[in-house]
Amino acid sequence: MREQLHTSLKKILFVFFLITAFILPFKFGIPYMEQESFLFPFSVWEWGVLPYWPNEFFTLSVLFLALVWLLTFAIDPKRELIWNVPLTCFSLFIAWSFFGMLYSAYPYATKLVSEQFLAYFLLFFLAIQLSFRDPRLIKQVVFVLIGSSLVIALLGLHQHFFSLQATLDWLQQGGAGEEAIHHNVLSRLKGGRAFGTFIYPNSLAGFLLLSIPLSIALVVSQTKKVHQLVLMVIPLILILCLGVTFSKGAFIAALFAFVIYFIWHKREKHPTVKHRTLWNGIAVVFFAFVFYYHDFILHRLDMPTLSYRFDYWIAGLKMILNYPIAGSGLGTYGVLYPLFKSVEAQDTQLAHNDYLEIVTETGAIGFILLAIAFIYIFIKGLKNLHQQPLLNQALFWGLFAIGLHHFVDFDLFVAGIGGWEFVLLGLFAAHVIPIKKIAWPRFTPILSFGVILLLFFIQSNLLDQLSAKYAFDLSIQSTKNKEYSKALELIEKAIEKEPLNATYSLTKGNLYLKLNQPQKAIESFKQAASKNKPWAAPYILQTQYRLKEWQKTKSEEAYSDLVTIWKKAVNRMPAKVNERVKLARFLEKNGHLEEALLEYRAVLSKLPHNKEIQNKCRVLGQELSKYFKDQA
Repeated sequence: MREQLHTSLKKILFVFFLITAFILPFKFGIPYMEQESFLFPFSVWEWGVLPYWPNEFFTLSVLFLALVWLLTFAIDPKRELIWNVPLTCFSLFIAWSFFGMLYSAYPYATKLVSEQFLAYFLLFFLAIQLSFRDPRLIKQVVFVLIGSSLVIALLGLHQHFFSLQATLDWLQQGGAGEEAIHHNVLSRLKGGRAFGTFIYPNSLAGFLLLSIPLSIALVVSQTKKVHQLVLMVIPLILILCLGVTFSKGAFIAALFAFVIYFIWHKREKHPTVKHRTLWNGIAVVFFAFVFYYHDFILHRLDMPTLSYRFDYWIAGLKMILNYPIAGSGLGTYGVLYPLFKSVEAQDTQLAHNDYLEIVTETGAIGFILLAIAFIYIFIKGLKNLHQQPLLNQALFWGLFAIGLHHFVDFDLFVAGIGGWEFVLLGLFAAHVIPIKKIAWPRFTPILSFGVILLLFFIQSNLLDQLSAKYAFDLSIQSTKNKEYSKALELIEKAIEKEPLNATYSLTKGNLYLKLNQPQKAIESFKQAASKNKPWAAPYILQTQYRLKEWQKTKSEEAYSDLVTIWKKAVNRMPAKVNERVKLARFLEKNGHLEEALLEYRAVLSKLPHNKEIQNKCRVLGQELSKYFKDQA
């Protein structure tokens, strides 16, 4: 009876593992239209609306897998746990990331991203445990990845060749209207680049980097030429879809990995070299693609995307200097970026360099823990790589390519890529790292029970987050309908479920203003500011309100409150010089020339060649000098 139960649970776990693995790429980030739905330009109907799927579902599904595995582990007669150095490092990194909530610049963001990285760790852990118990798992998971990649690639190709322009035409002819669609989607439609089920074309390209080597290995592993010719279509489709993403970072990563691969194997008689049909087919697709798209490729090469990334990286280096040891908290790069960006730099939420972002957010401690794990697996994987099975070699080169792509993009922060990466990393690590079995027959039930309680607690938190998001969306809809009292009730429910979210408190403050309750609004804005300390929005809204109050009363107290809040607002967005110029002009107009001069000089430090500001500083300096002489 016990053995039958164990076998049944293993089958359930495997089914859910495959389902989760398949849906991961479809999960992350289709931009919303009017908060409650997504616009899918890739669909076979040229446009289609599908419901929003929050990131919490990804983590919940992985936690469910972990709980099912713990049940199978608890009743397993052997109770052998597989452990290694990377698992130790990853578990310490997760503990460190959650600990970061205590000092994080924005604890809510740290909580969200820590939960996502916890799911990554659990996928890595499960991949190791399951591949040890069933060596066939690697092939089965690889088939699922190749199958899902093929579906996404076909959707991406359909999107590029048929849907993007059709969706634009539909919008312009009175469909949903361009104003109803998220700006990210609109820019992707006009850019002509395939992005599949992801927000960004670069994310789709990163996902394909993982699966292309595996699809090539699938072709090469076939013994019959007919099977090879039929299956050769798969890598060609994936490569063509990678091409129509026009991702420069992915192209460079793929090219570099390809060159290193052939250098590595140049003295070895490797099966892939003998299958010239495959490589000739890839070459034909590549040169045909370059010939057809040479104008667009040259245009992409002229675009200053690399200079934008340099701006992001410079800001990240400044953050590292400010938070070198512990970092600012996982998920807080985008929160702190406005404090460190230059005036010319583009806005961003992510560093477009995963390694740099990990250092900025978790400090030297977090980065070292992750680096030890990755380097350890890499070194173990390189050892006797030629003697490894073909699928293991394909896993290595796919992980190597995505590792290069991490230098220029944010794959680790996209669940549809990061989740898959850690699954494949776990499968690879299970085959290249010497197995260490830990049998705890006496303590295993207690340990399992404790971990189950912890996972249930995290699941409860995730469900609260989902409930809060749902209440928030309903509140936004009620606000649009001008049902402010109902919206306020809903937003209070959201805050009750998720008190760390600063956006909810900010929204609550706005609702109090609409209900003409300014004191409660100010209190809500203060709460929002305390939850997200670098955030300028709560202070900007207070500035707008206090400016109106001062214009009514013209009192010294109102003036003092206004200037204090206004200065806090501009200090949280130093690169937004227009707001500081407004403050300087306000101070100058009201006779506070010395304070105005300080603000103008702060603007001049950001725009040293601005003639208008130079003249303003010179004039104010002369007036103040004359004033002080008269006083003397």
